[in-house]
Amino acid sequence: MPGRNKPLITRNGIPDPQAYNPQTGQWESFIGVSWGKTAGGLYVPIRVDDQGRQEVTLSGAIDEVVCETTSDALMTSDITNVGENAGIIGSARTVDIRGYRQLAVQVINRHDVAINVTYIRLAKVWGMPLDHPNYERQLSRTQDLALTIPAGASVLLQSKEYAILSEIGLGLLLTLSRSAAPTVGNITVTVLGRR
Repeated sequence: MPGRNKPLITRNGIPDPQAYNPQTGQWESFIGVSWGKTAGGLYVPIRVDDQGRQEVTLSGAIDEVVCETTSDALMTSDITNVGENAGIIGSARTVDIRGYRQLAVQVINRHDVAINVTYIRLAKVWGMPLDHPNYERQLSRTQDLALTIPAGASVLLQSKEYAILSEIGLGLLLTLSRSAAPTVGNITVTVLGRR
């Protein structure tokens, strides 16, 4: 194979996703292609629109948008809860998920730094803030996540990876965090539901 003797394109010692072009005799980086990482650690190409957002096609699994929230709360706080709005426990209202048997959540990170999805929480209340001193009693279940979303990327959380999204609950809340303060951008959380 002619490409075996050609050096790979690397950045900081890590190979770029690339393919050998027999017409030029060189390895070529995939420019303009975004990559996602599978649970097994493999990088695969993902479709993106002209603004770099992941294109998602939902087919029959999700019926409607339950709630969509855009916030820049992580500009001033290391941690925020996102539901119908964004804020600290006691101010972020849970998304009303009564009547939905399956959920998916898309998180778009338009900040210039990575963010983390720390928790998905099912609550015993909907459409209102969790009472700060009693919020633990108002939760029916919490799933810890260690999911990092790079700057400018998005992720779709589905019930096949996160079983909590197919459990019955009244309210839904996500906890997001960051380790470095962003200077620009925001996040959008879209909750999709199937009845």
